Amino acid sequence: LQRLPAPNAIKDAASSPSRRAKEPAKRKIYWVQLKSLRDAVEAQAFMQSMRTKGYRARIFKAQVKGLGIVHRIRVGPFVTLSATKVAAKRIESREGFEVIPVTLLR
Repeated sequence: LQRLPAPNAIKDAASSPSRRAKEPAKRKIYWVQLKSLRDAVEAQAFMQSMRTKGYRARIFKAQVKGLGIVHRIRVGPFVTLSATKVAAKRIESREGFEVIPVTLLR
């Protein structure tokens, strides 16, 4: 007669790290957030004005509790956080308003 392994032994072997599919590592992507606006038309106009000045601006929509949908105007992407911080300081100096470095995981 052949003995079967205990049910827990099968479960433990199947859930071991070597048996599980590895999840791909998330990559950090950096942006400089210029503004966050509730009005889509105003956000589009601001993004276009920044593009006219030579910035690589994009709009990111987000659902924010208590506010609804907001339109975040960001410049980037940047490869490193240090490059993002340099760009943020440069934008603040040239444009005269505060910005926020942002890190996203993709």
